[in-house]
Amino acid sequence: MPIVGGQGDEYVPFRQARPDVLRAPLAPIAIGLAAGIAVDSYHAVPLIVALGVFAIGLAGFAVPAHRAGLRFAILGLAAVGPGAMLHDHAYRDVPENHLVAHLGPEPRLAAVTGTLLSPPITSQPDAGAFTRWLRSGPRTRFVIQAETIDTPNGPVDVTGVVTVYVREPQLNLRPGERIKAFGWLSTTRPPANPGAFDWAKHQHRRGMFVTLFVKNAAAVRPIDSPPQNVWIRLRDGLRRWTMRALFEDVTPDESGAETLLAAMILGQRSQVDRAINDAFLRTGTAHFLAVSGVHVGILGFFVWMACGLAGINRRTAAVVIAATVLIYAVLAEPRPSIIRATILVLFGMMTIIIRRPFSRSNWVAAAAILILVWRPTDLFDIGFQLSFACVLAIAHLEPHVRDVVRKGFRLPSDDVLQLQVLPRGWWPRVLPRVTTNVVVAISTALSAWLVATPIIALYFGRVSPLGWFNSLILLPPVMFVMFAGFAKLLLALIIPASSVLTGPMLAFATVVLAAIAQWLAGIPGVSLEVPSPPVWWVWLYLATVVLWTTRLWLRLSWRAPAVLTVVTAIAVAGWYGGGLRGRDDVVTVHVLSVGDGSATVIELPDGKTWLYDVGSLSAYDVGRRTVLPFLRQAGVDRIDTIVLSHANLDHYSGALSIADGLPVDKWILSPHFDAHSPPNSPGRHLLTELQRRGVAIRNVTAGANLGATDGVTIETLWPPPPASGDALSPNESSLVLRIRFAGRSVLLCGDIEEDAELALLQRGGLEADVLVLPHHGSVVSTTEAFIESVGPTVLVRSSGQPDRETINGLLDMIHDRTYFNTADDGAVTVRLGPDGVTVTAFRPRGNTVRRAR
Repeated sequence: MPIVGGQGDEYVPFRQARPDVLRAPLAPIAIGLAAGIAVDSYHAVPLIVALGVFAIGLAGFAVPAHRAGLRFAILGLAAVGPGAMLHDHAYRDVPENHLVAHLGPEPRLAAVTGTLLSPPITSQPDAGAFTRWLRSGPRTRFVIQAETIDTPNGPVDVTGVVTVYVREPQLNLRPGERIKAFGWLSTTRPPANPGAFDWAKHQHRRGMFVTLFVKNAAAVRPIDSPPQNVWIRLRDGLRRWTMRALFEDVTPDESGAETLLAAMILGQRSQVDRAINDAFLRTGTAHFLAVSGVHVGILGFFVWMACGLAGINRRTAAVVIAATVLIYAVLAEPRPSIIRATILVLFGMMTIIIRRPFSRSNWVAAAAILILVWRPTDLFDIGFQLSFACVLAIAHLEPHVRDVVRKGFRLPSDDVLQLQVLPRGWWPRVLPRVTTNVVVAISTALSAWLVATPIIALYFGRVSPLGWFNSLILLPPVMFVMFAGFAKLLLALIIPASSVLTGPMLAFATVVLAAIAQWLAGIPGVSLEVPSPPVWWVWLYLATVVLWTTRLWLRLSWRAPAVLTVVTAIAVAGWYGGGLRGRDDVVTVHVLSVGDGSATVIELPDGKTWLYDVGSLSAYDVGRRTVLPFLRQAGVDRIDTIVLSHANLDHYSGALSIADGLPVDKWILSPHFDAHSPPNSPGRHLLTELQRRGVAIRNVTAGANLGATDGVTIETLWPPPPASGDALSPNESSLVLRIRFAGRSVLLCGDIEEDAELALLQRGGLEADVLVLPHHGSVVSTTEAFIESVGPTVLVRSSGQPDRETINGLLDMIHDRTYFNTADDGAVTVRLGPDGVTVTAFRPRGNTVRRAR
């Protein structure tokens, strides 16, 4: 018998053996399907072309079996055509009676009837450090399968999956019930700012094109007839019983450990406490939070051990494991990682039952084929990509990494250990086995980390250099918590009173796990936030890994993968280093779309970045979720100056999140900010926190020159110094800045109103090419005169109110000027340079680029 490969008694090291994937007949089909889906996503493949590729690929069946590589490539080509057709059907084909047929570019009020597909999930919006001042209550989210929509001519039958958001708690509904919901119905909109996650495309790939926003819970009511979906209600009943059994006698605590347990055992990731969620993200171990293949494997191992203790034979145990994993997959969310792991476990148990050898690569390919045929767009889901990338890395890269680890520690290989004659005694025999297991654990964690890192950086803009090490540290407590959780459920089924003993033990183990994760998250350098790399670089990186893995089988010298490694390193260094933050002979002002608020990013020719306000009244952390992703996408790694115009929360609610994410050199406020920040106010909280961090604040008033470098002048036009008996309101005390460069200028006005505008009009000298409208486009008696005095060719409005809802007369004051509203156009970018003023809208209603006269 060969030790790893070869024929007869010949010994062939695994490094030279033919890759297992070439002996898996389903592997080329899976790869071809994925390639066809990817190609069609970039450019629609005509049906005739897809069929032609499929016909040409069928020639692979005529290739002799000993020409494995050629046969593999041609059979993969045959699957490219079906892959393209599957994606085209799933992504572009919409039934004629779909809800989108009743929608235009603007939202509409509508009443939709349908069946509830998911349990309502209620969550408290997280606005960061200022959440308690935003007075935003809990929100509820669920999904329905639409059946009818009310029209002026009566109900009309429709189809389509709708995501429903309710601005109040709504927990009295159960999956399977038919409901009627009334609210604003719209297609899911693309992101409004560069760097933001494209939820519209993400939902589109899941077959979800429509969103319904409901104001209150009373606008959602159940309907008694026709009968409810029995299958969905049965599954929901099982889930609720599982939840009650899991949490019975588990004492809740303030650390959020209970939500961690719900995520790990039941897959309720959205309920996880923010501090715990951030800890797992920072340590690169978020895969332990979302129910995935790891959890399915631990469940299978737990059942295998339980069957062994009960004296059940292997074949019967395989049947029990298959049934348990299948039930768990039904109860958990249908994630690609769960489906993949379930298929692998089922196939593995089948090989035990029918006593056939197990082909790992073949069954991984089978899992991929089933998922891609069922829902082709899952190929673009990070869960799918991480799941299969890590499994393939462990299967094919891990042996090579294990060799490197052994050589690094000067340990003998597995092949040598098998041939060694060990001395008598238990310790000499146990030590090699322990050493092997430790090396395998390290090499497995390193292999998964090597392929997962670029994918995580692509989607989350984050790299965890110690992610592999943290996974090793957390794996034992994770396994203990999951074993304890599964044991509690099993005992609750047999002996309901057992939770009195198992509940406190499970609670303690979960608290310890959360504490370890948070301790690891505090290690310096455990997580690095980076700009998301381009897709082409991720492919180049993974191609380098594949070439290093297969070079000996391909009979290549070390030079070929070494050259590709150098090319990859140069590419990423050039993209991260010089490609993003070079000097440019323009001043760029980005007015971001943040709803009811203001956030402006100013990029100067010398590469420095300023922020003028960063806040919103929307119920989310605008700094963490909007501004920081934009800055990372732009390659900004440091903020030179943050200017906060005045002490209204919608202008600084994201400031502390920015300071947490990037170093900030200077802070500029007006002296009025302190006067308008009484005790227990959000403004006082900001000032206290900045003082605690040792931040030096510069207070400025009208007449201050904030910068004059590389031809850029930033001057303060308002407010005047504080005067006794003549106090200005917070809005009227806003810092008004004018930025000049190359003979062009932008005027930033904060929230000034009638008094400040009148004083500035009397003073004169307000001319600017671009005016960011005061107070989000609100109108006072002096607004029109103020606009005429500034004389801009471009007006920009930072607002959460779209133009269709604007009735204050502002639109009548625009006349022939170019006008943008971030609520409709998304982020607006203004460039001042020697060639004039250029304005670009990220989500434009008209032309993408407009040049001012």
